Amino acid sequence: MRASLLTLMALALTAPALAASPVAGVVTSVSGKAAVYAGGAGLGEPLKLAEPLHAGDRIKTGANGRVVLVLSDGTRLNVNDNTDITLRAKNSEGKTSPRGIASIKIVLGELWAKVT
Repeated sequence: MRASLLTLMALALTAPALAASPVAGVVTSVSGKAAVYAGGAGLGEPLKLAEPLHAGDRIKTGANGRVVLVLSDGTRLNVNDNTDITLRAKNSEGKTSPRGIASIKIVLGELWAKVT
């Protein structure tokens, strides 16, 4: 019970900060099992069509999951099954981008990108 209360308090404190970050992209297609871990949170939520994504969000797809994202600059990302990616605010040199995200960390799986 205490752990649940602490988790809820942590989420309440971080929610305004997450909402304040600019939208980095939007989900345009979801099929199968796919979850988003907002801001890298420990608890994932099912990914929904038209859901806005922000830097720091982690996306994981299951064995039959596929997701299509369109980033704020028009870049299209197809996330294949069994994939784990994180949208990052900074690149490997620590620089940010006005596009909302500066890099994508791919932990596992396949990502196809059509960059504009």
